[in-house]
Amino acid sequence: MAQQPQALILNGLKFLPLGHPLVEGFHGFYANLNENGTHLYKPSGELGAYIVNNAHQGQFIVTASLHGGVPRYMFSTCSLTEKWLGIESMGLCDLYDAIRAMRYEPVETESPQAAAECA
Repeated sequence: MAQQPQALILNGLKFLPLGHPLVEGFHGFYANLNENGTHLYKPSGELGAYIVNNAHQGQFIVTASLHGGVPRYMFSTCSLTEKWLGIESMGLCDLYDAIRAMRYEPVETESPQAAAECA
């Protein structure tokens, strides 16, 4: 049996694993690079942000993009990234708390109503 995909929840926004078909109600995609961070992708599949989440560097988000297939990272977030992630009014402590509160949940592949109708 295939393992159910896990959605990343950040600041109340849901992201699907990169490569999963976009589902209504999701804000984009994510890819865990390693224990140091996670890429966030827009619904179009365009790289938009990088979540730094490790003991050495700390917990923060920067704007990211691909240039010639290579990720490039800014030193902070631009206003468009902040608006996309709903973090425009967050200070550093709030952002730290939001990253620490990130969690994973199973992706709902069908609505509860449809599942009940099939039962």
